[in-house]
Amino acid sequence: MKSHTIAGWALILLGAILLINQFEWLEFDRFFVVLLISIVLAALYFQRAQIHPRKKGIIGGSFFTLFAILIILMKIGVFPISDSFGFGMLAIALGISNLIYYLMTRIRLGNAVAGLIFILLGLPPVFSYYGYFSAWDLADLYSTYWPLLLILIGGGILIDQSRKRARKSA
Repeated sequence: MKSHTIAGWALILLGAILLINQFEWLEFDRFFVVLLISIVLAALYFQRAQIHPRKKGIIGGSFFTLFAILIILMKIGVFPISDSFGFGMLAIALGISNLIYYLMTRIRLGNAVAGLIFILLGLPPVFSYYGYFSAWDLADLYSTYWPLLLILIGGGILIDQSRKRARKSA
């Protein structure tokens, strides 16, 4: 099945469900709608990754899958519904998605570095929510250690460049 065909059917299904919600024939809450959109986007991205030679779409597919799981866990009460906790978990999900892409393709180390950066950015708000340190400590942590991001990004760029040169000379 072609990518456009799947996208068309996914949009028709999503539109039909949202239209049913508009007429209040079935009662959908915000969590359900966001969950449904996340699942559809994950399927579309994974389908794109399947046909693309460099597996483009894995990051989006894995991110929206993790996002859907997060929404389910929030809905059933495993995780709290909070802005700071949600931001942290989204950053962690984006980080895990970048690590998954790197592990599946081994193309760019920059994806692994980006994954680590997003995870490191997401952990403090999650820990802050659970009271391991205050929001002021969080602000101080970010304002003190932000240069580490530059070091990680620069290191990733240098390693990627040296790997490219090694492949060209081989």
